[in-house]
Amino acid sequence: MGVDKRDIRTVVHFSPPASVEAYLQESGRAGRDGGQAEAILIWDEGARASQAAGPGSAAKPGADPGTAAPEAALREERRLAFLAYGAAKGCRREALHALMGSALDSPCSGCDVCDGTSRSSPEGLAELKRFFAANPGRFDRQQAARLLGQGRLESLGARRGGGAWEPRVFRGFRGAPPTCAGAGALGAWDERDIRALLRSAASRGLLFTKRSALAARLGMRGSRKLFLARLP
Repeated sequence: MGVDKRDIRTVVHFSPPASVEAYLQESGRAGRDGGQAEAILIWDEGARASQAAGPGSAAKPGADPGTAAPEAALREERRLAFLAYGAAKGCRREALHALMGSALDSPCSGCDVCDGTSRSSPEGLAELKRFFAANPGRFDRQQAARLLGQGRLESLGARRGGGAWEPRVFRGFRGAPPTCAGAGALGAWDERDIRALLRSAASRGLLFTKRSALAARLGMRGSRKLFLARLP
């Protein structure tokens, strides 16, 4: 369904479109009034392999068997060509023009690579790695999420108004709130976003869980702690 509105400021793609032409058409719906606009593509490099497998290339009902296979192959080729765009290291506009078989005839007017705002790794990943490198096997997922999101002053042992700690802030722990290296590293994040980051890191193989040594010795169930994987 088309959007007939000239002052759209942002277009967000949560998954890659079928081709570069589709992406340009859809992202081009922003800024038709000549104002500043943004096109954002949510890109999961870890899912690229599964996306590259692609949907089946079965012919549409009623299609001519003599033309169905070449058309399906062409659609798949165009889809895979755009998948490479998300991993491009250079200018985004140059990459899009190259996919269209042309060259950029003027300087880039501000993609994230050219304006210096692009990231080489997902936001929060560096803080996550430092936290688990300093605290291997100490915390489960719930505890890690609360510690990472803990306010920085709280993580350093500050008391609110000089009084007792508020237990609701540290539910899941007994006694005084714990302090550890890296606590509060994601203090500006919502806890739901921290949990999503932990799940993503685990699905990518960056984190793994196993029972604590004490729980294993005592034959206790549960107590599965998080560890940072040693990747090559």
